[in-house]
Amino acid sequence: EQYPVGSVRKFYDLDGTEILVKRGDDGFNAYSSTCPHLGCKVHWLDDKQQFFCPCHNGVFDSDGNPVSGPPADANQKMYPAPMSVDESSGVVYIEVKEPKGGRA
Repeated sequence: EQYPVGSVRKFYDLDGTEILVKRGDDGFNAYSSTCPHLGCKVHWLDDKQQFFCPCHNGVFDSDGNPVSGPPADANQKMYPAPMSVDESSGVVYIEVKEPKGGRA
């Protein structure tokens, strides 16, 4: 209920890296918000149902595939973030790495 189909929510790993979790018709997918082109910040455009990187007008479809701009020219997909969903409880788990400075 908290994740309508077509929605994207932001979460943060232990280092503060933004993770974008999208719910599609086929379930959930998670992506790093770091653009594979030059490392700028990708965000979700709800009205267009696509991800956008403003640095060089990079566009990705709702599955993280490159559509236009430098990421499309280089065929660079968004970085997936490991995740799983517990179907019985509805809890979404995002795998995060240990902070760079050690344990929190």
